[in-house]
Amino acid sequence: MKPLLLSVLSTISVVLGVVGLGVLVWGFLRMRQTARTKDWPTAQGTIRSSKVTSREAPPLRQESSYDDDAPKPKPQVLYRPQVEYTYTVEGQTYTGTALGRDVVEISSREHAQAHAARYVPRSPVTVFYDPADPSQALLEPGLQATSWAIPGAGAACLIVTTAFYFFIRWFSGR
Repeated sequence: MKPLLLSVLSTISVVLGVVGLGVLVWGFLRMRQTARTKDWPTAQGTIRSSKVTSREAPPLRQESSYDDDAPKPKPQVLYRPQVEYTYTVEGQTYTGTALGRDVVEISSREHAQAHAARYVPRSPVTVFYDPADPSQALLEPGLQATSWAIPGAGAACLIVTTAFYFFIRWFSGR
C-alpha cells in the first residue's frame, strides 16, 4: 500500500481514537452525574399538565435523485411526553418540566402517550431536586436506557480505531 495512504489512514485513526476516547470519558462522567440524581432530596409536587408534543424531523435518509418526479422522502414525526409540575422547597415554589436527564424524543406516539399518561394532572408526585439549585428538578432520577448512547458512541469510535490500527499494521507489513 502506498505510504501516503497509510499516513492518511494513520492520521484518521489517531483523530478518531482521540475523539472516541473523549466522547467515552465525557459520556461516563455524564452518566455518573445522572446516576447521582437518585440521591437528590425530594419534595412533594403536583402535576399541572401532561401531554405529548410532536415535531417533524428531516428524513433519516436524504436520497439524491436526478428524477424530479421521484417522490420526496417524508419527514419523520418525533413525539415527546411533556409534563409540567410545581413543587415547594423551603417555602419557595418552583415549576419544573424535566422528566429525566435522558428522556428523548421517540417515533412512537403510543409510547409517548403511555409515558405522559403516568402523570395525571392535579395528582401528587415526588420531585427530585438539585440541592445546590432547587430550581433544577426531575421526576425520573437515575440512569435510563438512553444514558448509554454517548459512551456507546465513544466505544464505537475506539473499536473502529482499533480496526484501523490492525488494518494499517497488516498492510504496512506487506
